[in-house]
Amino acid sequence: GSVMLRLTNAQPDPVRRYLLAGLLALTSRLWFAPASSWAQTPKTPQLKLSWRGGELLADVETQWQAPAHIKQVLERGVPLVFLMRATVIQPRWYWRDKQLASLTRRTRVVYLPLTNQWRVSLADSDETNADAFALHQTVPTIAQAIALASNTRAWTLGTAATFVQTTNTEVLVRFALDTTALPRPFQIGVADQAEWGAPVTVRAAVPP
Repeated sequence: GSVMLRLTNAQPDPVRRYLLAGLLALTSRLWFAPASSWAQTPKTPQLKLSWRGGELLADVETQWQAPAHIKQVLERGVPLVFLMRATVIQPRWYWRDKQLASLTRRTRVVYLPLTNQWRVSLADSDETNADAFALHQTVPTIAQAIALASNTRAWTLGTAATFVQTTNTEVLVRFALDTTALPRPFQIGVADQAEWGAPVTVRAAVPP
């Protein structure tokens, strides 16, 4: 509905003048506030594909934000494994998408209290045991560790032979915490725990 104001010649008392001044000040702040103060727009995940030396490479920026619960678990020294899976598909309108290839990359993050450092280990396989992680890097902060786990550069997805005689090919990348690799006490009721973080999915067309 609408609100009508009736103007009169009567002078408002001090209380009314004070309330009116406050209302006008609040209205002006809301009206002229920059758009960023209304809502913070989350960053969009990015997937960039390019050909180099006959290989298809992927640069992935998931913009994944670790919930406070995950940070607390990591800071207690519990190792966590993050899963990034890239699937090369050929969309089909008459049936489900045809899968041409699938690659898995797992990253293990663990806190090293003796050195106050974070170890990030990489495994390009479906294995979840500690021996499967061959490449290691140490960083000083949890933010850097999570960034290494949730993003990747120059990830080789396949060669030109993988995409021969195909058209309209796309790559689908999904990133999430690997809940199957959680220690057993944390796996109880894990399906109902939103604090483990929502998966991130990003999709892009394969360039010619």
